[in-house]
Amino acid sequence: VDGLLEKFVHMDYLIKHKLETSGDGATSAVQEDNAYQYAMGPRALIEVGRKQIIYFCAQVLDQEPDPTMLQELANENDDKHGDDDHHEN
Repeated sequence: VDGLLEKFVHMDYLIKHKLETSGDGATSAVQEDNAYQYAMGPRALIEVGRKQIIYFCAQVLDQEPDPTMLQELANENDDKHGDDDHHEN
C-alpha cells in the first residue's frame, strides 16, 4: 500500500502532508512520528473529479455516497454557474 501511495503522490494524484505532533508528542488520534494525511492532488481533480471519488469510496466501503458531500458538490457547482451568469451580462 505504501508503495502505491508514494507512486500516486509522485504522479500528482495525491498530496501528502505530515501530521504535526503537539508538544506532548500526540496528534489528534495519532501518536506516531511518521503519520501522514493524504488529499486529492491536482491531477486527480482534473482527470477524475471529486464526485467520482465520492462514489468510488462509497462502493469500496459498500455504502451509499454521503449525501452531505454530494450536496456540497451541488452547492459548489451552483455557485460556479451562478458566477458565470453574472459575468456574461
